[in-house]
Amino acid sequence: MTIILKHQNLATEFINYDAITKKHILPKNRKLRINNAEGPTIIALTADITLTSSSLTIPSGKDITLTSVNRGTGFWRLTGAANQATIIVNGKLTLDGIVVTHANGRNGRGMTVNFGGSLIINSGEVSGNSFIGEGGGVYSEGSFMMLGGVITNNSAVYGGGVYNLFSTFSMVGGVISNNTVEETGGGVYNFLGSFSMSGSANIVNNTANEGGGVFNSMGLFSMSEGAVIVNNTATDGGGVYVSSFGASFSMLGGVIANNTAIVDNNSGVSGFGGGVYMSWGSFVMSDGFITNNTATYGGGVSVSFSSFTMSDEAVVANNTAMDGGGVYIVSPDSPFYMKGGVIANNTAIRNGGGIGVSSSSRLDYVNVFDDAVFSNNRASVAYNRAPIDDSLYNSHIGSKVTWTSPFTQGYNNYDITYTYGESLLFYAVTVSGSFAASSGAGSYLPDTSVTINAGSRVDYAFSGWTVNEGSVSLSSTTSLVATFTMPARNVVIAANWTPTTSGNGGSSSGGRSTSKPSSTIIPSESTPNDSEPSTSFPSPTFNAEWKNPLFLRITLLIVSTLLIAMLVVIGVGIVLLHRRPKGVAGKFSAIEIADTQTVQTKLYN
Repeated sequence: MTIILKHQNLATEFINYDAITKKHILPKNRKLRINNAEGPTIIALTADITLTSSSLTIPSGKDITLTSVNRGTGFWRLTGAANQATIIVNGKLTLDGIVVTHANGRNGRGMTVNFGGSLIINSGEVSGNSFIGEGGGVYSEGSFMMLGGVITNNSAVYGGGVYNLFSTFSMVGGVISNNTVEETGGGVYNFLGSFSMSGSANIVNNTANEGGGVFNSMGLFSMSEGAVIVNNTATDGGGVYVSSFGASFSMLGGVIANNTAIVDNNSGVSGFGGGVYMSWGSFVMSDGFITNNTATYGGGVSVSFSSFTMSDEAVVANNTAMDGGGVYIVSPDSPFYMKGGVIANNTAIRNGGGIGVSSSSRLDYVNVFDDAVFSNNRASVAYNRAPIDDSLYNSHIGSKVTWTSPFTQGYNNYDITYTYGESLLFYAVTVSGSFAASSGAGSYLPDTSVTINAGSRVDYAFSGWTVNEGSVSLSSTTSLVATFTMPARNVVIAANWTPTTSGNGGSSSGGRSTSKPSSTIIPSESTPNDSEPSTSFPSPTFNAEWKNPLFLRITLLIVSTLLIAMLVVIGVGIVLLHRRPKGVAGKFSAIEIADTQTVQTKLYN
């Protein structure tokens, strides 16, 4: 059954039209005839509707769809009454193209889904709601599925976008964005419930004190391929905060990126976990990306009294922190198991580019298995492992792990925090004149092998390497690719090139001539030129008279006199050309034109 809300018929029975505000309003103690709906019923709004004193309630056992018609672009708005939820769902409600909101400055939740109720959002918006409590946009104790639509610009104390309590929230699509809270869960607060993200679900640009994107307390949270948590901000857990006993986070795919855990200037508390902060929970990551997140401790993931396991295709990369660029172990009883995956391109301004620990005792909790990969992580200083820690290392770190070059073991501070052995100094290799994608320039430890590559250059031939600084011995000075052993000093090397085309001043095997021009044969004055005509171009010859200075001076005098006479004649002609007859101003007469023609004839004929 479909009910079209039109003020001229059905609407007059239960909706009044306020001529002053020009809005359709639902009077006190009056309800839409949802109570009498039989079977699935579509209610199509044809105008904005404002509720004056109570919520729109979907009774238990009813199956209602709210949508908009005759709107053109956008959706009709259902505006809630002050201090009331706009919609209360006890039965089943599908939101498919309306805006659920409140007037500016009015307190009121967008939607409440009670136990036994069911909400599906296909399209539309839940926006502009503010509630002093839990759930600014949606509060759910029932079943909630989000296939599309937007939950945006809502605010609350907990769960700015969604507060999910004891229930199931499945987010397959849609966007939860720009929601704010005073405390926890800017986008979603999941408490003792089950929350899953998949498909094209996006949680973006939300803000909280803890858990900018998602706050999961004593609940189950999972992400799979296609889900995105990005650009969220909090003091701890910029993207995700997992808290309390029994809380778990399973990442089977998706992306957690560009989130930030910032320092709270009021309390002085530093930011833990730019991407994910684990506190009294468990985190299993078998796939997906945690990347480009920022924090003070644990740019990608920070772990406190929790466990974190990486495996398979999991990637933690390009994160930044003061300590623990990729992962940071905060407290004891926080085991980290890296059974596979990649930790790469992370940066710690101080210590632990890949994995940071708050103290040396935390190294007991860092377990890295064979086939794990570390690459291009960075920290302030590199170290060698001290022999006293060999036993600890061998009991927790596999023997077939790939480490950031040039390291051959993990306790180096670049990959895993370690500051107790001998510090290592890196030296720079500078390569000029190379046209290779990777020239070999960079920072290296002494006694490591360095490979340099000249690449290739159009119209030039490689003519060898020159060592300008460092006094290293190259494997070959003439090969495009060469190697040397890094000394304990900086090295500067140049690739040299020779042009191969005549246009560049050299020889070439190209289309232009590469040989020198042939010599020009100039006949001698004393030698009679009675031989066969030369095929070469003769140079010009001069008569003997032009070599006599007196003759030259006389000739120049004659030429000068002729030029002066010609200039005088031209000057007279110009005067006659511009002469005007008396009594005629500003115009040429026929006589003047004739005179001009005469002068021109005399000058040029």
